[in-house]
Amino acid sequence: MPNIPITIVHKPNGNLEPLEDNQNTAGKKTKVRHGDAVQFGVGPNIVGVSIRFEGESPFGDTEDAKTVLYGVAHIVTKAIRPGGPAQNTYRYTCTAKTTDGQTLTSSPSAGSGGEMEVGG
Repeated sequence: MPNIPITIVHKPNGNLEPLEDNQNTAGKKTKVRHGDAVQFGVGPNIVGVSIRFEGESPFGDTEDAKTVLYGVAHIVTKAIRPGGPAQNTYRYTCTAKTTDGQTLTSSPSAGSGGEMEVGG
């Protein structure tokens, strides 16, 4: 069960997005597997972030599984579903505070936030 870190950063264009790491995250999509432990972290000048999955969450079927906090490992409970990447991708939005107290929220309509894809 690998530990998959996802670091949320405040981009120069104002968006909150996952940091590309050339291992698991490319663009705004992080590839994970069933059973992986995923831990969200924060980039420079951010002191906190919460993640909210739209629709389903890869961490479970309860309402609590849709909102996750940073700094805590969450286990991917969803298995791969037939139908390819579209059926296995979970979109999320981010809310964060900067070190100077400003609240930031990602906006899917503006192209910010991120995705997790459960694969094999």
